[in-house]
Amino acid sequence: MDRILVIHRGSLGDFLLLTPALALMKNRARGCKIEALGRPEIHTLVVPKLIKATYSAERALFLPVLENLEGIPPEAAAFFQQFEAVLAFVSDPAGNLERNLRRICVRHVLVRPPFPPENERMHVALYLLNEVSSFLGQQTLGESSGNIPHVSEDIFAITEPELQEADSRLGRLGSPPVALHPGSGSNQKCWSIQQFGACARRLARNGRNMVWILGPADQRLKLTATALAKETNSPIADSLPIRQVAALLSRCGAYVGNDSGVTHLAALSGVPTVAVFGPTDPAVWGPVGPNVRIIQAVPQCGPCTRASMNRCSRRICFETLSANTVEKELKKCYRRKDSLTS
Repeated sequence: MDRILVIHRGSLGDFLLLTPALALMKNRARGCKIEALGRPEIHTLVVPKLIKATYSAERALFLPVLENLEGIPPEAAAFFQQFEAVLAFVSDPAGNLERNLRRICVRHVLVRPPFPPENERMHVALYLLNEVSSFLGQQTLGESSGNIPHVSEDIFAITEPELQEADSRLGRLGSPPVALHPGSGSNQKCWSIQQFGACARRLARNGRNMVWILGPADQRLKLTATALAKETNSPIADSLPIRQVAALLSRCGAYVGNDSGVTHLAALSGVPTVAVFGPTDPAVWGPVGPNVRIIQAVPQCGPCTRASMNRCSRRICFETLSANTVEKELKKCYRRKDSLTS
């Protein structure tokens, strides 16, 4: 195959769980140009290492194919016909996208949901790897998350100017900081900002530098996070473009965050990562990386389904997680990092 198009319209974390499958595709289909249709502001993270070009799924040209609107323009058909294969990881319960792609005469078509069925409790990255392996005629990797291959952190291809900008944001901290990201795309998945503050104070007392990271979805936390950053004499990085976040993380000595896209990015970047999980299931959604520790106190009602998580008002799964527990896990991350680099 000369060109493969991958369609993925999900969030940052969902896309990063696709990267092991993209790496597999690149290694098995050598010489093939892999391109992506979805969210270029996210896909740009792995350009040019894993994908060579990215296109926005919001372009009017593509909507008749993706949304099954009336009539497919010749220009849209011509775009998809450039590819020998189209792999789409999207929800397509009525089969409209698959029918449209076959009607356009794309030679090889794979359309699958972006996530495994909830009752299977399979890690998302492994599910995607197995789908791609099967499509390429390769043996699948089984059902154990331990079978997910490590993806080299150089897939992000951070440039020297991006690193210099990260250094400028961090200032003269003296040692690689601990990155703290108290947000997530869903408030239900967030350990309390007060607990993040308690963790930050412990780190400050132990002489650790910190940087606070906030994303566009975290603005409800901005006032408190800004006050905590000031209290601990730490810089705050607010709503940076995602490649700048990746560059910043590459300068960090460790990371603490919730089940979020930034946590997946930190883990894949090779930063020692402590991921605080509440209602979601790390067996399905856990970040993938060489030095990741997941903390979760699972109550009798957990882990949650997507529906039950949205209905929950108490979040008792977070109540027993203390700043002391997180700090202990951070120390284990540091010890593991030291053993790997010594």
